[in-house]
Amino acid sequence: MSSETSFSIVVPTHNEGERLTQTVSRLMATGPDDYEVIVVDDFSTDNSIEQLRQSQPGVRVVRPPQRLGPPAAKNFGAQFAGGSCILWSDAHIDPQPGWPQTFAGLLADPLVGAVGPAVASQQNPASVGFGLRWKNAALDVEWLPRSGDEPHAVPIVSSLFMGMRREVFEQTGGFDPGLIRWGGGEMELSFRLWSLGYECRIAPRSRVSHLFRSRFPYRVSPAEILHNLIRVAMVHFEQDRLAAVIAALRDNPAFPKAMALVLEGDAWARRADVRARRVAADEAFFERFPSPGLVRRPTPVPLRTPDGWGQPKRDLIRA
Repeated sequence: MSSETSFSIVVPTHNEGERLTQTVSRLMATGPDDYEVIVVDDFSTDNSIEQLRQSQPGVRVVRPPQRLGPPAAKNFGAQFAGGSCILWSDAHIDPQPGWPQTFAGLLADPLVGAVGPAVASQQNPASVGFGLRWKNAALDVEWLPRSGDEPHAVPIVSSLFMGMRREVFEQTGGFDPGLIRWGGGEMELSFRLWSLGYECRIAPRSRVSHLFRSRFPYRVSPAEILHNLIRVAMVHFEQDRLAAVIAALRDNPAFPKAMALVLEGDAWARRADVRARRVAADEAFFERFPSPGLVRRPTPVPLRTPDGWGQPKRDLIRA
């Protein structure tokens, strides 16, 4: 790894209990020679922050003025980052050694916007995902299977363990500040990086294990999750794809409230800003990474009510 490369490791957390200290300890044990750890206490109400301070008194803990949710908390933590690269990590992660050298090598390429590892389930280590893609017009995501051992491009890099050069973060603005609480951050950022001419890549030989939970340790609003999906489509997609997304989601009971939230926000202003800066339209992305239901002239999408709103849609693909 180049001596000029340093990492700021940003860990947003909310009520993670002892998992927070375990994750930070593991990040420090596998980290590079030059790094800092910044924990974003997103208004935890358990004793996880106190446990961390007792175990790792040198770790910097910052707290936003209000509860943010993961995408905004990642942006907040990055404001304090001094490294040339930023790594965002969930607070329930176990990274394997070697990731700093691999990530630094990939991020040295100016064409690369974001990088991530192979992701295994802590509950089932044999289940491994290698990046994400949209699997339907409802913008549900699925994990990609292995595609060789060499780093390669993927449509979406998961933000549960994502690295970026600090300059790219600053130039692109990081995660969309208009997203509410949970959901949509990684898909929006990855798609925007592609539209700006960057690539998103996976390093298959780097691996982290992640705790995939059947229930969140905090309240998650279906309307807010749905808002984030609609916002992604509204900001980035051409009319036919936006129509396909709306048709796929509109039968959800939370749709009216979600749409009201979208209309109260700045999605249309952000759409104009993104289009003014992008170097590739959405068609280029979907030509490279076809997604069912998001073709150029979509066939009618049957109305349906997605199951499990408020639950993570992250079924891993067996490697």
